[in-house]
Amino acid sequence: MYRCRSAHKLLELDAAFHLFAPPCRTVVDLAAAPGGFAEVALQQMARAAAGSAAGLRPVVVAFDQRPMEPMQGLLPVLCDINDHARVMAHTSSLLRRLQAADGGPRRDVHAVLHDGVSVVKAQSSFSVTYGQNQMALGALRLACSFFALPAHTTPARPLARKGDKAR
Repeated sequence: MYRCRSAHKLLELDAAFHLFAPPCRTVVDLAAAPGGFAEVALQQMARAAAGSAAGLRPVVVAFDQRPMEPMQGLLPVLCDINDHARVMAHTSSLLRRLQAADGGPRRDVHAVLHDGVSVVKAQSSFSVTYGQNQMALGALRLACSFFALPAHTTPARPLARKGDKAR
């Protein structure tokens, strides 16, 4: 049982595109609460790394204005995801601290997750759609800033209509 139903959509995407296959060890999750995407990412990264040589531990840096229940490998940050400078600063700082703690190679972000849902009451459907598109564009901007584009970087955003399955 996952923290939210949308986690199952991420599982479908991972089955189709292997989003969390090695070398993926670090994920940024935007608008992460309640933490279902982070939960799936950590589980899938651990599963993909099982049986391989020990490397960097899986980590999800999760941003949201709402707190999240703790889990191993989750680094939650209370922050507005639209404050890109703050998101970048927090992520860079956390990656440097993780690198120092691991005593290993530079840690890069391999995936940026964002389900595109905004939880705001009393918005019109136009306002919600506009807000979701702005958040998706912001997530893409952040992903472009994070990625040094190593060979296995895969940007993906779940796009679905009623009745669709992940492809």
